[in-house]
Amino acid sequence: MTQKFSHDSYVRSVLKDPVRTAELLRLASRKNSNLAQFLATVNLDTLQEISEAFSDTATHGAGDLAFTVKIASDEPKQAELLVGIIEEHKSYPEAGIIPQLVKYWFQIMFRNQKNIPTVAIVLYNGKDPYRIEKEVMYPNYPEYYHKIGLPFLLEIVDVSDIFEDEEIPQISPKIALALVALKYVFNGEKLKKYLKPAMAGLTSLPREEAEDFLTQTFIYLTPMASAAAAR
Repeated sequence: MTQKFSHDSYVRSVLKDPVRTAELLRLASRKNSNLAQFLATVNLDTLQEISEAFSDTATHGAGDLAFTVKIASDEPKQAELLVGIIEEHKSYPEAGIIPQLVKYWFQIMFRNQKNIPTVAIVLYNGKDPYRIEKEVMYPNYPEYYHKIGLPFLLEIVDVSDIFEDEEIPQISPKIALALVALKYVFNGEKLKKYLKPAMAGLTSLPREEAEDFLTQTFIYLTPMASAAAAR
């Protein structure tokens, strides 16, 4: 339980800030054409987290995040249209991700956000490929039912594709350190190599804030790296 809490709370602590989530999405969209197409339709400056008061459900976990964002348009009526974003982090391919996201979408978007169109974004940093497109909502039913689609668009964002190592100094401090931690948590040699330049950016933050985030990072890294070594 401790490992799961550390994993979830760490990612949430970084991405619950709409400014940092917007930065992550912009970085990821450079190599993800589907994500780029989505971002072209919205105004990321209007990104707002859906408060926990509206997401405190049986399907809500410590790492679940949800946002709303407005459509990018010069027409006032259209610009008021909202899109929902669900963010989820996975460090290994999880067979139950589809029903998990569907339940979360229903509780947060359908029931509390007037059924707005939603994009679910899974931030993935596992070692094995995540072939989510082969999954269906009802895999145990006859093939006919496999044609029933998801109630949202689903995008997989692989951390390894988000940034190049030489870009670390150009990325904001918390996003840079988190991305390095996620990208290299299962590769001790590269983690040691790139953790130091990523940590250097924390000097631009207030000392207490920097030290707190550094502590959170090592809390996340320690059990994850130990688990990887044990495999």
